[in-house]
This record gives sequence, structure tokens and C-alpha cells, in this order.
Amino acid sequence: MNHTNPNDETLIKKKRLQAALELMPSHFEVFYDLFCDHGLLGQAAKKKFSKKVIFNDCREGIINRLKESLLIIDEEIEFSKAQMINLQGTAGVFMLGVGGHLIKECLSTWEKENQDNLYGGHSFVLGPHYYHLELKEYLRALGAVLIDQRFVFERGEGYELYLIQFSKDYIGVGKNVLDFDESFWSGVVKEEPGAIKYLGKKAESFSRIKKPNSHQFEYASSLAHFMAKINGKI
Repeated sequence: MNHTNPNDETLIKKKRLQAALELMPSHFEVFYDLFCDHGLLGQAAKKKFSKKVIFNDCREGIINRLKESLLIIDEEIEFSKAQMINLQGTAGVFMLGVGGHLIKECLSTWEKENQDNLYGGHSFVLGPHYYHLELKEYLRALGAVLIDQRFVFERGEGYELYLIQFSKDYIGVGKNVLDFDESFWSGVVKEEPGAIKYLGKKAESFSRIKKPNSHQFEYASSLAHFMAKINGKI
């Protein structure tokens, strides 16, 4: 079994961590590193924002390692499923390193049982590993507004990160969280060659959907049109 040196892990995730920290506004009273795993993001947030950071995970082994290796004290730990958390004050919430389905499950529980977590003036940086479009569809249903986004290409893989806020009064003003943002991706592909590979794989995955819904069809069509443009076919 291979073991990753913590210093190597920090380097591996450096670009994603930096992008997440750059996206998150700094004015919040407290920050949350949900599904925190190794705790590197929460630790970096403590250094950058000099504010209280809550580390969350539902695995006892992870929590014990955080206490030992990062000297995290009990009041900085939420040992529970992220769905069960009650956000304190105004919060900046990081939700990275898991699939879009788990983020969706968490948001769904809050929508049903604790809407203050969604509509209490908080901001969320989301970094799903997969199931992006499924998550985006649900974000739209909840009244999410896409404030900003980043793309990171790291160790041969692409990662999308979104800064999201929720509003009960959302009427479609601002960037639509579901849209394929051609202006954003035009800038990305100029700066990051790996983005072409990432978008190509994404377009291929859409082509395998036999009966796409309207959102999938619209997104896939916009993506296909963009790929044709950058490949000089139109």
C-alpha cells in the first residue's frame, strides 16, 4: 500500500487550495472546512483569514489525526455529518474534495431542515470532483447565484470551483449557475492548455447520454459549439 507524504500532499493540492482561498471573501466571522479529510484547506484558511475555522468530518480517525498533527482544539471541530451542522454567525463554507452528489445531499438536507444554512448570508466555495451538472441543476432549484469561478488543472486532472450564494428572492439576475460560460472558458484555455483536454473529456461524456434532459442538451450544445470554435471548425 502506498503512503503519501503530507508534504507531497500539500504540493499536490496547492493549486486547488490557493484557488479556493482566492475565491472566498474574507469578511466572514467563521469559516468551515466541510468533509475536511487532511485539514490542509482549513489550516490554510486559518493562516490567511486569521479567523475561527471549524473542521468537519464524520470519520473518527480523521478527527483524531487532526487533533494530533494540526493541534486542532475541540471547539474547532464538528465531528458529524456535514448535513447536521448548524452554521454559526455569518460563515464562509468550503465544500471540496467530494462528489457533487454528496454536496447535493448536504444542501438538500439543509433546505428541508435548516434553511438558515442556505439563506443566512453565507458564501460557499464548491469543488465537486464529479457530477457537476447534476449539482448545478440542484443549485439552480435552490436559488443559487454564481458569484465567481475558477478552473485548476493539477496532476493531469481538471477541477472546477464555484463561489456560490443563495437567495430566496433569486430571479435569475447575474450569472446563471447552469450556463456554459463561453467568455470564462475562452480566458481559461488561453492560460491553461490542460483545459482543452478537460473540456474534451466532458464533451465526450455528454455524447454518451442517450436521452439528455433540456439542461444537459443546452449545456452540451454550448460546449460542443465552443470546442468547434477553438478547434477551428467554425
